[in-house]
Amino acid sequence: LLQLRDNDDKLGSITLSQNVLNFFASHGTDEEQLPDFGPINKGAEYRGQFYFYPKNFDENIARERTKRFEAEEARQVAEDALEEVERQKQKIGQIASRAYAHELAFKSRTVLVEGDRTIAFKLSELAQKYVEPNNIEVLKSILKAFYCNESPIHQPLPWASNLCGHKNFLSSISYSPNGKELATGSYDYTAKIWDVSKGTEILTIPGHTGYISCISFSPDGKQLITGSWDQTAKLWNLSTGKEIFSFTGHSGKVSSVAISPNGQMLATGSSDNSVKLWNINTGKEILTIDAAGEVLDVAFSPTGDRLAFCNFISGLNIWELSSRKNLIEISIESGYILSLAFSPNGQRIAATSEKTVYVWDIDNGSELLKFVGHTSLIYRVVFSPDSKNIATCSVDKTAKIWDSITGTESLKCIGHTGEV
Repeated sequence: LLQLRDNDDKLGSITLSQNVLNFFASHGTDEEQLPDFGPINKGAEYRGQFYFYPKNFDENIARERTKRFEAEEARQVAEDALEEVERQKQKIGQIASRAYAHELAFKSRTVLVEGDRTIAFKLSELAQKYVEPNNIEVLKSILKAFYCNESPIHQPLPWASNLCGHKNFLSSISYSPNGKELATGSYDYTAKIWDVSKGTEILTIPGHTGYISCISFSPDGKQLITGSWDQTAKLWNLSTGKEIFSFTGHSGKVSSVAISPNGQMLATGSSDNSVKLWNINTGKEILTIDAAGEVLDVAFSPTGDRLAFCNFISGLNIWELSSRKNLIEISIESGYILSLAFSPNGQRIAATSEKTVYVWDIDNGSELLKFVGHTSLIYRVVFSPDSKNIATCSVDKTAKIWDSITGTESLKCIGHTGEV
C-alpha cells in the first residue's frame, strides 16, 4: 500500500517517472491491476490514495499493516500531545519559580537595609539553593548580604557605582587595607585610586611607558606599587601622587608584584625568567632568583618568611627567605600554574592550572585538594580572610566561591558578558 501525504496530512500527489514505470514492469504489474491510477503515462500526475499490487498480493495482510500503521501514528500523536502538556507545565513552573525567587531577593534586600545581614543572607540563600539557582537577582542579593558592611544604610555597597575613567582594558584591581579605597591598573599606562563609598576618582597616576599589569597597596595603605610591561615596578606616595622609587633591573615585562606583610620588601616576577627581591625603603635590589621560566605570579606568606612563585616551566616553588633556599617545588601533571595565593592562616597555598584549582600543604607540599568546576581557563584565585572559602574567576565569564576544606562549589556568580 502506497500512501502519499503532505505536511498537513492531506493526500499528496506523485509524478510518474521512467524509474517508476521500470519498477512496475520489473515486479510483473500491469495497468489492469492498478484501477485507481487510471492510464499509466510517463510524466503524468496522480492524486489520491494509490494502491500497487505486486505478485502474490494478499489484500488482508495489507489491511492489517495499514491498521498497525494508523495505530502507531495515533500513538505518536498522543505522545507528542503529552510532551507538549509537560512542556507547558514546566514553563508555568519556571515562571512561578522565577517570581518567587524575585520575591525572596526583594525581601532579602529589604531586611538588609534594615540592618539584619544574617536574615538577608538566609533569605537569598534559600532562593539560590531551592528555588532558582542561577537567578541573577538572587545572586546579587547573596553577594550584597555576604559582603556588605555592618551598617549598610550609612556605608553604600562597593558595587553600587560603575567606576569609569580608564581608556583601555583593566588589568588589575586591589582594595586598600581599610577597604575605603580601590586601585585599578590599566593598559592605558595609568593607575587610578577611587573612593569606594562615593564611586568617585581620587587620583590618577601616570608615569609608566607600557601597560600596567599588576598593582598592590602597601600594608598601611599609604603607598601603591605598580608593575608594567616597560620592565619596571614603581612605588607611589598616595597622598601626593608622586613616584618614590622606580625599581629597574628586569629585562622583560613585570608580570606580578607583592609586598611583604611588614612592608619592608617588594617581590617582582618577570617574563625574563626571574624573581627579584627589593628593599622597599631604599629601592635597592636584595636578591635575584632564577625561576627557569616566565614568572606568572608571586606571593609572600602571611608571616613574611616565605615567598612563592609560579612559572611556565617548573610549576610552583616556595622559598625560605632567611636561608635563601627553595624549600618546596611542586609540579602538576599537565599545563602550567597561572595564579597562586596563601591562606591567611598560613597553612595552605592554592593555585590554578587550566580549569583546575589545587590546594597544597605549605610545610611539605602534599596535595590536600583538587577540584574542577569552571569550563575554561581560571585567571585568579584568592582566599577569604577567614581561610574558609576560595574565590576564582575565569574566561568562562563567571566567578565561583568554593569551600576550601571540601572543594564543593558554594556560589556561582554570573552576569558578566566577557572574561572575568
